[in-house]
Amino acid sequence: MNGSAYFYMQNKAFNANEFFLEKAGEEKPQADRIETGFTLGGPIIKDRFFFFGGYQFTDAKTGLVPTARTRTVLPMALSALGDDRSPAAIAAAFNQFNGCSGSNCLTASDISDVAFRLFNLRNPVTGGFVLPSITNYTALGIVDQSGTGSYQFGNFPSVASRTLQRNNPLVEVIDVIPAEFRQNQITARLDGQLSSQNTLSGTFFYSDFPGLDPFPDPSSLASPFMLRRADRNKTLSIGDTHVFTSNWINEVKFGYYSLNNTRRLDDPFLASELSNEAVGIQNPASLFDSSPATTRLGHFIGRNNIANFSFGGPNDSFNQRKQVTLSIADNVSWNYKSLASNLAANSRATSTTAIFRKSRLPSSRNSIRLLSF
Repeated sequence: MNGSAYFYMQNKAFNANEFFLEKAGEEKPQADRIETGFTLGGPIIKDRFFFFGGYQFTDAKTGLVPTARTRTVLPMALSALGDDRSPAAIAAAFNQFNGCSGSNCLTASDISDVAFRLFNLRNPVTGGFVLPSITNYTALGIVDQSGTGSYQFGNFPSVASRTLQRNNPLVEVIDVIPAEFRQNQITARLDGQLSSQNTLSGTFFYSDFPGLDPFPDPSSLASPFMLRRADRNKTLSIGDTHVFTSNWINEVKFGYYSLNNTRRLDDPFLASELSNEAVGIQNPASLFDSSPATTRLGHFIGRNNIANFSFGGPNDSFNQRKQVTLSIADNVSWNYKSLASNLAANSRATSTTAIFRKSRLPSSRNSIRLLSF
């Protein structure tokens, strides 16, 4: 009987901070990871049956994975916004940096009800705002759009046009919130000599891998929208080899494969205050689908120079995929002198359940401007 055991630990105390995180004023990311396991193998019946098995357990809470961090572009005006997010405070924050004067400055009445509600949404993970107040940032030296622009306010038929200053300076913000995952993994193999002419082998693999990703859209989210993953895999392979004669061999193989990949927004992000209805956005899909995948707050992205900005859970937040595959194959090999022949037959049956649910407005992705929502 032979085996091994191991233990691996990672902690941020043993790490140096990353260059760009340190430059952005961010502390070393959390890196707590434990990985432990063992292997064991040996004979079940001497010279006839042998086994090998292994188990591995991983528990991690780490900022060293892509879905634990974001690198987003935000208006510098967010650095001037604190807890006071009244329409007047929002307008003043943008006016402070865009160089407006007189009638082309934002006023409190220019801030729509939807924009006001979005600016005041609270993030249940950070306790701050979904559109965060920022302190550590890097100026990019660019603006959203240069010059002035014409904007329409009001509802038909009472629509008024105004010329407003744009030129909102943009900054880059890096944020890190540890992702969490836990894995139980089992591997087993059996090899047996049933007779002098017949051998049997089997392999089994199992993995249960749930996780929690703060930044499922890691390149642009302004604040975390936690995505809970439930991944599970089972694989079984059995093979039988029979040697009829020295030149006639038959191999039969059976396989089973099961995969379950399910993801959804974490429960705090399904609260009623984080829904399209709560902020005053109408989603036509809710007329025929009242599930959380449709009623929850959609995924909003910037455009032009703020294309690397978004908030809300990604459009595939409620994807589900389940697959089961069964296969059987038979392979006959026959050799005679310099001649060789091979005959193979196989059959496979696959059952797949895939649900790709997206919450969106009529356009393919919801777009926003800094001044009008």
